[in-house]
Parts: sequence; C-alpha cells; structure tokens
Amino acid sequence: MIAIHGTGAIRRPPLGILALYALAVLIYALLLTNGQLLHARFAPLNEPTERLNLVFNSMAVNLLHGRFDVDPAIVGYEGFAVDGKVIAYWGISFALIRLPLVVFPGGLQVDVTALSCLIAVCIAAGAKLRTLGLIFGRLNLEQTGFVYWLIAVTILFSGPQIEFLKSSTYQEVCLWAGALCALFVYRALAGLLMDRFPTKSLCSLAAIAGLTLLSRVSTGIGLYASCALLLAAIAVSDATDTRRWSIARLLDRRMLLPVSILIAFAGAVGFVNYQRWGNPLVFADYHRYIHSMENPQDLERLVAYGPFNLRRVPLSLLYYLFPVWVFPRPEWNSVFQVLQARLFDFTELPPSTFMLTDALLVGFFAYAIRALCMGRLATPLKPLPVLALMAGFCAPCVLMLTAMSMSFRYRIEFYPLLEFVAFLGMFQLLARTPRPASKCVKHLVSGGSIVSVGASAGVLLLYKLSPFGPGIPLVRAGFWALYAERWHVQLDKLIHSFH
Repeated sequence: MIAIHGTGAIRRPPLGILALYALAVLIYALLLTNGQLLHARFAPLNEPTERLNLVFNSMAVNLLHGRFDVDPAIVGYEGFAVDGKVIAYWGISFALIRLPLVVFPGGLQVDVTALSCLIAVCIAAGAKLRTLGLIFGRLNLEQTGFVYWLIAVTILFSGPQIEFLKSSTYQEVCLWAGALCALFVYRALAGLLMDRFPTKSLCSLAAIAGLTLLSRVSTGIGLYASCALLLAAIAVSDATDTRRWSIARLLDRRMLLPVSILIAFAGAVGFVNYQRWGNPLVFADYHRYIHSMENPQDLERLVAYGPFNLRRVPLSLLYYLFPVWVFPRPEWNSVFQVLQARLFDFTELPPSTFMLTDALLVGFFAYAIRALCMGRLATPLKPLPVLALMAGFCAPCVLMLTAMSMSFRYRIEFYPLLEFVAFLGMFQLLARTPRPASKCVKHLVSGGSIVSVGASAGVLLLYKLSPFGPGIPLVRAGFWALYAERWHVQLDKLIHSFH
C-alpha cells in the first residue's frame, strides 16, 4: 500500500480554472446552437427535429392533467401505442423540469432542449473539475501546475463534454444521465479518498441514483447497483471491524436512510411504469413501439433475439472500441453487415472509439486496473468498496453491449465506469510520483490530452453531420465521400443562415 499524508481538504479552485470553466460554458453554448447563439436556432445541422424536441413539453402538459401519455403528432414513430394512447418511454424528470415554464404565457410551447443540454453538460463539467480538485487536495498538490491544467483542459474539452453536443431530445436525456453520473462519481470518490461514508454522503448517493432512474433507466440501474453494492460493502466492513454480525447492525440508521431513499425512488418509477404500461416492472414494451410496428423485420428480430442478447457483444465491442466497419475492407464489412442486419435494428454513425476521444482517461484507467490486480492501491483506497462501485458501473455497459441497436449516444453509458476508474488511476499515479511535474508524467498527460481533445472535436463534427438512425446504408458508397458531400451541403446552409 502507498501511504498518503494530507488533510484531504477541498481547496477553492484557482481563478484561472474558473475563467477556463466560463470559457468552456460559452463554447458549449456555441456548439449546441451551431454558432448561432444570438439567433436561438437550436436544431442540429442536418435534420429538423424541432417537433420531437417538444415531446417533454407535451409530457409536462399532460402530467398537469394527471396523464402519462404524449401528443402523437409530436413524438411520431418514437412513441409506443398502449391502449389507444401514445406513450414516450423517456423519464418524466425532463417533463418535471419544464413545469416552471407554465408561469409564462405559452411557456410550454417553447423549445428549451438546447438550454437543458447546456445546463446538463455544465453540471457534468463542474462536477469533474471538483473531482480533480478533490484528488489534488487529498495529495496536497498545488492546483496551478502544468499537469493540473492539462488534465483540467482535457476534462472540459474532450470526451462526453464535447462529442455529444448535438441539441436533440435523444441527446438531452443522455447528457443529463452523464451529469448525474458525474455527481455520483464525485460523491463516491470523496468517500473513498476520505475513507468514510457518513449518512449524509450515502443519502446523496442514493438520491442521485434515484433521480437517474427517473431520467434514464439503463444508467439508473447502474447507479442503483453501485449504491446497493457500496452499502453492502460498508456494512460488511463495519461488521467485520467490530466483530459484530447482526441484522440490527447491518440495518442501522446509517444504512436505513439511504436504503429508504432508494426504495422511495424505485416506488415512484414503478408508479410511472404502471400508469404507462399497466405493469410497475415494465420500462418499455418494444412490441408496441410504433417504429417497429411499421417495420415487420424489426418485430421479427425482436421476437428472435429480444431487446438484449449476449450474441451481440462481439459486434458491439467492435462498434464502441474498434470501428473497422467504416473502412473499405469488403471481406470484413460484408461479414459485419450481415451479422448487423441479423442481430441489430441499426448501426448509427459516426464511428468513434474511447481509445481516441478519451485517450487520457483510458491511460489512467489502465493504470488503476494494474494497481488493483497487483493489490497496490494507494491508501486510503480499499479494494472492497472500489470493486463494489465498479461492479455496479458495469451494468449499463453490459446492457449497451447486448442492446438491439448500436447508437453513438449510448457511449454515455460507459463513462461512469471509465471516469470512476480513471480518476482512481490518476490518484494512484500522482501518489506514486515524487513530483507531478516529472518528465514522464508530463509527456504522458500531454500526449493523452492532445489526442483526446483533437479526436473529440473531430467526432463532434462528424456527429453533427450524421443523421440519426441506420448508418451502414450511407457508408456503402464510401465513408469519406459521404461526409465530404454532407459537409459542403451544410456549410452552404450555415453560410446562408447568417445572411
């Protein structure tokens, strides 16, 4: 074990970092609005999604009348036909945050999708900078050095902070899931690095997990699993330390309050599910999905393989880690396309890999895994709670690897695990390094930062030029030719929109 000596106090961030954060917020706003901040044009570059962007407004209006359906004309083929009504499976939390608009005349007719996306990505960025400050504070390192600034820049301008900035209902849900996960990871790491989880901290973790379950179920399941396993690990550790094993000990006040919060949110989600589907345990019934009902081959695939199937894992790993399917290799692409057509509804553009958009995080991640395998975690980190949290974060990853569609935005489900372990690796590396400004650390962080920021910017550009939905038919004529053509078309539109 590596001994760490420090107060662990969370220091006030330097003014320079606050200025950098303010600059990042402005850049996020410009990217979400495609550079037309003052014109308030929030639609993506390539397709009109204004109607679908009002789906949560419609949900909010109906909730005020005690209903859980949405306007069929707004949700379109993304709805589910249930007992003569049309349901949207997205969490009701996005409708609830729009309820304050009711005080303004016509407020619930205003598209606030881009604003909601902006708030979410800013919360995530702030939480991650806070986590970075926590690590440097625990190690008694100054937050003014070269390494600190490089990591801060990478956090703000790469990965999920940049690559998902395409204003849409789809992305709003994912960005809020990412924001809640960033808060969860911060609270979890604070407990691990301080070597204590007081009741207040556990309750905050439970509340964040509950809000996430109300927002995006797949992400919420991961946070619920992490929270439950962490509570179990803490209970076991406490009982072992005191040599007192009893039900009363395991269910004391410290455990009872967060467990009650988890149960309360689960009950709320079950109530919503019952109102929508007639079953508290059903989150979405894809046999009633309007898009699938209009495409018989999708229903046949659903019946044959189900919404989640382990047979999809190999192709999903290729999609998320090694996107070779877009390159002109007929022998590989033909196999991929045949298997994709058999197992998946669609494969979405653009291609991407965490190895590039999150190169720095992947490096820290690998360093942490090595330390775990060798049993050389820096104190005060303890293997049991760390492994408990990691196991929970794996749940949404497994869900996405077995899901019936491969979508770019689903990458958000991998970030809780990636970022949590990467922050552990960062702490581990800086704890073992006599001086964080050493040449080795400088070179590693510099290289990872340059690759991450550059790749994320490039992927965002491709994402803005990519349509939602099936991508394989579009790349058959040539990947680079496709984007060159779409770039020229959208550049002309963008130029004309300023006149």
